[in-house]
Amino acid sequence: MGTKKYSQLHSMKITIKLRSNVNKSGLQELRIRINSGRDFRKDYDTKLFVDARYWQPQQLKVSNKHLNFIDINRRIKEFKDRIYEC
Repeated sequence: MGTKKYSQLHSMKITIKLRSNVNKSGLQELRIRINSGRDFRKDYDTKLFVDARYWQPQQLKVSNKHLNFIDINRRIKEFKDRIYEC
């Protein structure tokens, strides 16, 4: 009697959060966390600094009231696209 091997596929979850540290300009760095099941977790510092008042965590972007919202949102999209490419 043969045994069947089943591979369990884990969905990848990406979260983007503000680091708690505030720099001299009053901005906080965005950090990307990638989770895939219990076995894999990786944090990436993005080098993107935002004003916490304009961060929209549900949409994973900064609002259009932020000074550099176009560039920051574009970079966030690039990060997410690169992650999903892999």
